[in-house]
Amino acid sequence: MSNLTSWWRAMSAKPRSRLPLRNLIYDLRRNRVSRQTVRDVFRLLFRLWSRRSGRTALSSSARAMKLLDRAIIRVGAQAFCIGPRVRCRERVSRIIDEKSIWDFLLLKSSRARIVRREAPSGRSVGAMLPIRAEDVRRRAMLRGRAPIAWITKSSVLHTIARTTAEGDLAGRIRDFLGLAHYQADDQLFEIVYPRGALTGQDVAAPTILDGGSSPVYRSCSHPDTWGRANDLRARRLGGPEAVHRPIRFTAGFKLRYLGPVKKQHDPSHRALERRDSRRRTRHDMSHLRACIVIRSSRK
Repeated sequence: MSNLTSWWRAMSAKPRSRLPLRNLIYDLRRNRVSRQTVRDVFRLLFRLWSRRSGRTALSSSARAMKLLDRAIIRVGAQAFCIGPRVRCRERVSRIIDEKSIWDFLLLKSSRARIVRREAPSGRSVGAMLPIRAEDVRRRAMLRGRAPIAWITKSSVLHTIARTTAEGDLAGRIRDFLGLAHYQADDQLFEIVYPRGALTGQDVAAPTILDGGSSPVYRSCSHPDTWGRANDLRARRLGGPEAVHRPIRFTAGFKLRYLGPVKKQHDPSHRALERRDSRRRTRHDMSHLRACIVIRSSRK
């Protein structure tokens, strides 16, 4: 059995791993990713897949997903932010939790002053953190674990704020943008980008290489060029999303408090699969093989 066949069968075993397969085939069929980059990913993936397959406690599908993510990371920056270009003509925002703010963006020594400036009765949802240039870490960058940052349209968050009860704001934003990694009681903030922050930067609709094996990520094309998140609360696509490469965080960015996540909705992987209208076909693996195999020509 070839590496491709055994890996494909492992990925096809469970709903959680079948969802990334749909994203992969969707992106390849619509030329949303570079085939050369996908070849590089699978060259590394198969090298990892062929090693020690019987010496892990992970199920075959879990191992298949883990190695896909590892291969994407090892390919490096060339694998990220290569999807269709996004027309970024309006204010954008990024969602972040409080722990990440103090771990990566702001100096912990400034926390006492910033917290002291907040309302005596407690935090007010919608309030801005009073940050100064000296509060920002020297090498603070906007990025996630991968060398990209996920953003959305600020106007969408403002609309949600106007139509959602204050106590449910963080939870509704979390669900609408498919941010399943945030859990109950996480304190969420909106990073509001200054105008022109992304001038000259690549901004792209996310692809399988950005979303990796996440079962809640969904590759999607939309007329406004942005991708669309999976709404975890409703059976439909959620808010607009895009990715950009790491940029410096400065005091020019604003931090707006959104509140704690009180209600979270986490549909089962089977439910996510049922709501996905992109159907798999018996030709999908053959299409992937044709994309990643380089046939040598005879002279």
